[in-house]
Amino acid sequence: MNSRAIESALLELEYQTGEDGEPIIEKLARATSFEDAGIITNNRGVVFRMKDGSEFQITIVQSAPPSPGETDNDEDEGGGQ
Repeated sequence: MNSRAIESALLELEYQTGEDGEPIIEKLARATSFEDAGIITNNRGVVFRMKDGSEFQITIVQSAPPSPGETDNDEDEGGGQ
C-alpha cells in the first residue's frame, strides 16, 4: 500500500453509504485531494469540506516501509518517506 492508495480510499468516503443507504459521513459536502485543491506540498492528502462550511485537511505521510517480502505494484510517486 502506498500514500496514493490511502488518498484514494479517503476520497471514496464521499460516496460511501452505510447499510441504511445514508452517507457514512453525513455532514461531508466534498472530499478533494490536496493536488486538486491547489495545496502546494510534497505530501499527499485530502481536504474534507463539510456542509456547515468547516474544512479539515488530512495529510498522509508514510511512517514505515512495507515489510520485507511485501510488494506494491503501484509505485508511489513521492509524498511520505
